[in-house]
Amino acid sequence: MKKWVWVFSLILMVAWITMGCSSQSSVEKGSPYSNAATTTMASKQYDSGINRPAAAPAPIAAGSPAGSYEFSAVTPSSGVANGVDRKVILTGAVQLVVKDITTALDNIKKLASDNGGYVVSSQKWKENERNFGSISIRILAENYDKSLAELRSLAISVTSETSSSQDVTEEYTDLSSRLKNLEAAEAQLLKIMQDAIKTEDVLAVQRELTTVRGNIEQTKGRMLYIERTTSTSLININLNEAVFALKFSADKVRVNTNEFVTFIPQVTGGFEPFSYQWDFGDGERSTEMSPRHAYKRGGTYSIGLIVTDDKGYTNQSVRPEYINVQSNWNAGSVASSAWNALKVVAKVAVNLLIWIVTFIPVWIVIGAIVWLSLYLKKRKNRKLP
Repeated sequence: MKKWVWVFSLILMVAWITMGCSSQSSVEKGSPYSNAATTTMASKQYDSGINRPAAAPAPIAAGSPAGSYEFSAVTPSSGVANGVDRKVILTGAVQLVVKDITTALDNIKKLASDNGGYVVSSQKWKENERNFGSISIRILAENYDKSLAELRSLAISVTSETSSSQDVTEEYTDLSSRLKNLEAAEAQLLKIMQDAIKTEDVLAVQRELTTVRGNIEQTKGRMLYIERTTSTSLININLNEAVFALKFSADKVRVNTNEFVTFIPQVTGGFEPFSYQWDFGDGERSTEMSPRHAYKRGGTYSIGLIVTDDKGYTNQSVRPEYINVQSNWNAGSVASSAWNALKVVAKVAVNLLIWIVTFIPVWIVIGAIVWLSLYLKKRKNRKLP
């Protein structure tokens, strides 16, 4: 009879431990201690091992049949008690515009070290002639706000900034209770193993002991992870370079005189709105974004473009001998040119006639003076012997 009582007690203990280890002790949705925070990928690492506290078997009072046991359990916390050190995971993300990506990465690495942290990951790449970068750092939790302020000071502009928090105090408290239960269960299993006589009984207890010890290690690992993630804060930084890339093109590069060409700018990066300054190479200019221009004379023309963004950063691009203009002969253009020349000649002739008519009195006076001078000189020559 005692043998069956002992076996029944062992089966009951195993079922109790299994039920306790299969339940999960994570911060439940809607908890007053959850701040609707973003959970990082790393925080999911131990999720499968977060179980509710397992019941710990304890011997019944003296005088009971040998091998009989009853079970007691530490009740998991239903809330966070006053005075408990809160465990909060802080995570931040910022997007910065900087003057130089390499310099910014070096400054952020130094910032992490100065604030008791380290670099988690870092990378730099180039796209469309523009440099980009990203870096993730961990810093001491108490330096979180200070580090964000220092990051802002490194940037020309802060494009975006977000912060999130996750209160895991209740989870950590439940894990502590669960750990106590598991350690108590481990002690009781060791006691049962000492009292076991048959080999199959020893092996059965050994299997349950292995399971309990695995849950102990898993719980300790999760608690250690929470301690580390709450003592430091993760900040993800994306970097964009302020210097923007500039190109331009034309809808056609070989045209005839008086034929319109449309110029199209291509700006990558920078801060809108942009201002444009086009130089068409023939002395004409434009401030339009995508201007149309017609050349009056044949030849090859170099095109220049200067773009300035809203922050005052400037970039320029020049395409030498880009547009080839050909003179296009036809009767209409020749006649038009001849008519224009005739108008010019007629205008000059009219102006000359006006000058002559206007100065007729002057010419008469001058002529009279000249004639009188010649007449007096001639008479004087006749009187001489």
